[in-house]
Amino acid sequence: MVLVWACGAALLYGVADYCGGRASKVSKAAAVTFLGQFVALILLAIVIAFGSTPVMSTHDWWWSGFAGAGGAIALVAFYQAMSLGSMTVVAPITAIVGMCSPVVVGLIQGERPASIADVGMALAAISLSMVGYASNS
Repeated sequence: MVLVWACGAALLYGVADYCGGRASKVSKAAAVTFLGQFVALILLAIVIAFGSTPVMSTHDWWWSGFAGAGGAIALVAFYQAMSLGSMTVVAPITAIVGMCSPVVVGLIQGERPASIADVGMALAAISLSMVGYASNS
């Protein structure tokens, strides 16, 4: 069941990113982000109300709040970038930053990624340069 929820979340996230980027071409990025986050909050409240989800500790609420605020700020920047530029350039760049950020934080905290993670980051950087080159040609 966890796999179904994970695939559903990934699908909805991808669809929301695409639709949000398209909507930001005709509306303000902050308004698009606010509407998307508000709808997600309502849906989450319904799932929590009718599910058997345990209540988090206050400490977890604070961390979740900070993460949510950071995510909202990132979405406004993402949608603003999409409204100004080409999706084919903006989307891969934000994907790389989103993918590498946890690795960088882990490195700062003393963790070391597996060799496959190093290979993945290198391939991502090469892919990004190829997308940037192709869009400028």
